[in-house]
Amino acid sequence: MDGWRSLGLERGRLVHFLLACALCVVALLLTAATWLPGPHLVPHAVAMVLLLLVFPVCGTAFVRALSSGGAAQLLGRENAGRIFWFLWDLPARLKWFYGAVFALCLLGIAGGGGQDVRTDGHGVHYVTEKDGTDPHGRRVVLTDAEYDRAGRAESRPFTTGAAIFFAFSSVTVLVEASSRPLTCARTDREQPR
Repeated sequence: MDGWRSLGLERGRLVHFLLACALCVVALLLTAATWLPGPHLVPHAVAMVLLLLVFPVCGTAFVRALSSGGAAQLLGRENAGRIFWFLWDLPARLKWFYGAVFALCLLGIAGGGGQDVRTDGHGVHYVTEKDGTDPHGRRVVLTDAEYDRAGRAESRPFTTGAAIFFAFSSVTVLVEASSRPLTCARTDREQPR
């Protein structure tokens, strides 16, 4: 618990920070599940609920940051480098966490989106491919394996995007909670020699 105190996190901020981190990890686990062999494990409804949770978590962090003097000093246009030094001064465990989140999100984005797969009333899976000749596109029937792959690829951007926003929210909570923006390492490094 002393580690959290060194970050300036009181109970409300700590809960917000841990919630954002936990949801980020859940989103990354769901992203990883889209690469697992076997049947598609991430229903679109779960991915959408996770994406909808971004709004209250990220919105609350943003509102807190707007009302925080420390965040204003770190995020102001004239202090562009201070946020870098603030992040540099974070404990090693948090740096590793955010580094892993960044790397996994890059993988999720690179493995990115899929086609808009649909199933008709007869259980036939298809995608609509558009070319220059037909403005409505043509219907291409998919096998079950192709449908499964397309469904995985379709879920991946939603879960990866949610992970990015939850990570951003947790960093915003840390910045907002910072009572030391002007005494961070950047201030010492700015001194001319």
